[in-house]
Amino acid sequence: GLSVKSTVSRMLTASSRFIINTCIEPLLVQISSSSSTDENRTLNDVHEKEQACLRFLRCWNMLKFFSEGNTKVSYDRLLLEVFEDAGHEIDEYVENGILRYCWPPLGSDEAHEMSLSPQSPRYQCAFKYVVNKPALIKITMSVKQELARIQLLKEQNKLSKRVDTMINIHDTLAPSTVASDLEKDIAKVWGKLRSNWRDFDELSGADGKETQNEEDDSTVPSTEK
Repeated sequence: GLSVKSTVSRMLTASSRFIINTCIEPLLVQISSSSSTDENRTLNDVHEKEQACLRFLRCWNMLKFFSEGNTKVSYDRLLLEVFEDAGHEIDEYVENGILRYCWPPLGSDEAHEMSLSPQSPRYQCAFKYVVNKPALIKITMSVKQELARIQLLKEQNKLSKRVDTMINIHDTLAPSTVASDLEKDIAKVWGKLRSNWRDFDELSGADGKETQNEEDDSTVPSTEK
């Protein structure tokens, strides 16, 4: 028959595969299905992909959290440190057999506190195995980069609209202190926008593209008619 070591190894592999199939792969499918070119991507597409990336990272952080020696934690702590406003996802992991609720003995001082733990010690070992797989670590980094790129794109669009609004307001005013203040606001927002563009290019892998020289990079859009 199989040795104890071989049996444990097979059980760990089976648990790890179950976790990947149940938790990770469906989320990666969601991220991939939400992909489209920037030219064809709608606001709803961007939102869906952002939410899929956030959910994947919450799942990853949950696996890491329990793989770092946290065998049993309170529901409130898990919510605060990992899931935040997505507490409904905890129930889904319980329903899928990944986590389980732990209830303290009746009559104890902690009877009102609900805790969670991996489904079994074997699952906790599997969590650690999964979060240390080089291929999954690389995928997680790519998801983090894509999330940062999406959020930078959203902020860039917001700042661009703010710049346009400021310029339009400026054009309706006569030269005055108010107009001068608007010039300062425009310069400040434009500086943030330039910074976002540089971050956006870096996260998009635009290393081989030509960049503006310092003189061009410092140019604020003219408000002169």
